Amino acid sequence: MSLFGNFIKANPLDCVIFDDSVTFVVSQEWNAPLDRVEREALSQLSRILKKRINIVKLSEDLTSFIKDVFFPVAVERVTVMEHGGRRGVQVKVPASKKGLAIGKEGSNIKRARVLLNRYFQIDEIRVV
Repeated sequence: MSLFGNFIKANPLDCVIFDDSVTFVVSQEWNAPLDRVEREALSQLSRILKKRINIVKLSEDLTSFIKDVFFPVAVERVTVMEHGGRRGVQVKVPASKKGLAIGKEGSNIKRARVLLNRYFQIDEIRVV
């Protein structure tokens, strides 16, 4: 996490490592978009780690957090479901972007599941 802070002028709150990517969770106050120098630094960090870099802003609002987790896909609607003591969400995206939202071999869904479970105790995600 300190490596991220060295490249980008932000201290991440959390870091989740996956097979093909690293997701850094930053505070809601973090200023995006990145300037040219920060984008280049992020690209360099990605090359060093040999993984794609994702940045997600932490939010107390579930819908805002989900929109940031699925960025750049536009989330149209989030529906919270509860069944048998388990919480889930249904995330509505444009039909043409559903594959992008799910990701290669479900990588974006896996990332979303880990983050949503960690911060909102969400057990299940459905992209529709």
